[in-house]
Amino acid sequence: MNILLTGVNGLLGSSLASLLVKKNHNVYGIARDDNYEKIKKVKYIKLDFSRRWGFKDLPSKIDIIIHLAQSNQFRNFPDKASDVFKVNIESTARLLDFCYKSEVKKFIYTSSGGVYGNSKRPFSEKESIITPGELGYYLGSKASSETLIESYSSHFTTIILRPFFIYGPRQNRSMLVPRMIDNIANGNPIFLQGRNGIRINPIYVDDAALSVYKSMQIKKSEIYNIGGPEILSIKEIAEGISSYLKTEPNFQKIPGPALDLISDITKMKKELHSPEIKIFDTLNFFKTS
Repeated sequence: MNILLTGVNGLLGSSLASLLVKKNHNVYGIARDDNYEKIKKVKYIKLDFSRRWGFKDLPSKIDIIIHLAQSNQFRNFPDKASDVFKVNIESTARLLDFCYKSEVKKFIYTSSGGVYGNSKRPFSEKESIITPGELGYYLGSKASSETLIESYSSHFTTIILRPFFIYGPRQNRSMLVPRMIDNIANGNPIFLQGRNGIRINPIYVDDAALSVYKSMQIKKSEIYNIGGPEILSIKEIAEGISSYLKTEPNFQKIPGPALDLISDITKMKKELHSPEIKIFDTLNFFKTS
């Protein structure tokens, strides 16, 4: 199939692109710049969604769009709100329009597990997302895109994926797992809310990529949580990293309850992929900064 993959140079995008070409799909990869390692057989398109672009910039014959691209300015609100809007919302709206007008068969989108809020129990796909006023700008952009996508579900198949803490060795060092590795290696504090910090079930990038690939085979519009096989607290993750690095963690307590963010992956395991990779089996893939 001819696949248009946005965010091809990101952590998930590069892993997914490699998988797709191995499966003999024809991949057109959209990236914002040229500063990344190219994957053989991927046809790259340099396109910045925060600037002017049109349908003429896209391939004419596409079977599936996989929209992974998101603004890298999500922490810079409100100064970079325009970038977040254009990349996270406007690009989704325009790609959906392209999908409809070009008779693309399927649109797959990566949202965020953060749209559920926080709870002591795992979130299932049947639960409502939190109210717009509590989402914040970044998660609001994800929820807005979900609304736009679901509006097209009667015209073509739409798949919304809600990942929970994807991690991997090529990840930006500011993200959770590599940031924890660097902080522990350098003796910096690991902050814990509550007794052990929040609990999460992070998913390794290869498991996440395989889940996205499997979603290409789903015949009707669906929403899926994408999470890992283990539920761990921040303290447990830090202790495992510290054991690997042969150093002691520097824990510091901060006020407030632990706000867990855990995905119920029952539907994912049944219909997409059952994740197998555990976080402590991947630490040798990471480098410290």
